[in-house]
Amino acid sequence: MILEETLIFGSEEDADAFCAFAKEKGIGVKKSFRGVAITEDIITCTLRGFIDWYSEMIDANSEENPLFADDEISLFQRQVNLLTRTTAKLEEILSGKEIGDVIYTRETVQKAILSLLSLPQKDAEALGDLPELNDVWIPIEIMLKDNQIVVESPEGYRLQKIIKPGELLYQNTPSSYADAFFEAGRTHGAIISANYSIDSECVVTAGPGIYLLENENTIFDLLDTLAVDEASLDLFYENYTTKQQIVRSLISLIGRKNTLSLTEISAEMAKYRSSSDNADSGFEIHLSPIMVKLIVTELIKAKILTGPEKKVRIGKGIPGRG
Repeated sequence: MILEETLIFGSEEDADAFCAFAKEKGIGVKKSFRGVAITEDIITCTLRGFIDWYSEMIDANSEENPLFADDEISLFQRQVNLLTRTTAKLEEILSGKEIGDVIYTRETVQKAILSLLSLPQKDAEALGDLPELNDVWIPIEIMLKDNQIVVESPEGYRLQKIIKPGELLYQNTPSSYADAFFEAGRTHGAIISANYSIDSECVVTAGPGIYLLENENTIFDLLDTLAVDEASLDLFYENYTTKQQIVRSLISLIGRKNTLSLTEISAEMAKYRSSSDNADSGFEIHLSPIMVKLIVTELIKAKILTGPEKKVRIGKGIPGRG
């Protein structure tokens, strides 16, 4: 539809807040969900395999033979740092434990994550360079659960299988897409696979009444408080002023004449010029007859306009003012 605008919201709750506002103002809206296909490359390897593999990549790189970019080497180093500390922590919490023993509690992990969230951003970006942070608990919990090493109980997570930390399987996304990276990974037992999934987006489509609010700032102010996909919001802002001028000018034209035929509307909107005492503040509109027909049809469907093509007039569906 020519005059419909689509916004993608980060949550159904925010979408509902926007819909409630629109309906209160008499603007037609429709909420729906659509699937977004996601493809992600995943590498599965043992913890020891990852450490040896990334260490090999660091050692193989040199100024004379730069196999990898500086940012890739930096990522390898941070991964080796994190996984080495993770291995040490696993050895500590698993040492001397028997099947059925509590290894850690949910509170331990929650406190660790909260401590990371409270870090200043500059420190959070350098986690791999800070030796005693609780970041190790994130891969630890993932690995112990994914490898079915622990089972949850009221007292905490109990050991249900004995394993050496270095033998735990770990999953990560590629740190490089260089051939040398993948070739070395396979020698360390890495398995590279593509993971396919579908995520959902909450989409709200608003009808042409959105351009007829007496105070459009109310909708902009609301959108500033909601989680909206940036690209869809930018497109909405980009479209709004132009479409608003066209819709309001067309309705004003019909209002002045009381009734007009579609042919007359098309002729006027092909060379529409705003009336203004100041030539610099005026504007012109140039629409093809086909575009005018599409716009008028949408406005009639929204009950903003009414009547047959030979007698188009203002309808009763203009959104409430204020």
